[in-house]
Amino acid sequence: PWVEGEFAALRSIDTYVVRPEQAWERLKLKLNRPRDLAALQALAAWRERRAQQFDQPRSRVLKDDALAELVVQRPTTAEAFDKLRAVPRGFGRSNAAAEIIELFHTIEALPKSELPAVPQTHRGPSPKGAVGDLLRVLLKAVSDENRVAARIIATSDDIDAIVLDDEADVAALKGWRRTIFGEKALAIKHGEIGLAAGRKGIIEVPIAKY
Repeated sequence: PWVEGEFAALRSIDTYVVRPEQAWERLKLKLNRPRDLAALQALAAWRERRAQQFDQPRSRVLKDDALAELVVQRPTTAEAFDKLRAVPRGFGRSNAAAEIIELFHTIEALPKSELPAVPQTHRGPSPKGAVGDLLRVLLKAVSDENRVAARIIATSDDIDAIVLDDEADVAALKGWRRTIFGEKALAIKHGEIGLAAGRKGIIEVPIAKY
């Protein structure tokens, strides 16, 4: 079943088509202000369109670290570009910089009512604490039992997200991954099952509720 699930993704055209308006979702930036998020969405879309137009890698247009710095600083003059550490020297006098400056002027002019909502931060146990450690042990056990590489079932980022949010939008909580790992991970998080060492490896132990 897991092989079929993976091939379904490979056969889907959506796996290969990158839509500029969704390009920002690939960037893992923690932004707390709506205008910063609006700048990220607009600048990532601009970079994606330019990369597709000139058939170049995104990093040739603008590296991720430069994009992140621009999103927060939002320079509006060529001289302001030169003060940024991640932006190449002289970039502020390029046609690309002129387009970015125009983009930032548009962002600054947006009324608050038109700014995107910043995703809510879910509060929960620390991903680096005991719960996260237990989920990593579970992942190893599930990987051995199903003979599927652990990194295919869930990534470290997936586990961190699950610790923080039961409804996290991660692959480990979807399809066959949820069946063999995700549901058990949530059960451990909520104290419904525990893990114990047995002769054949790690076993799951139901926890009685009092």
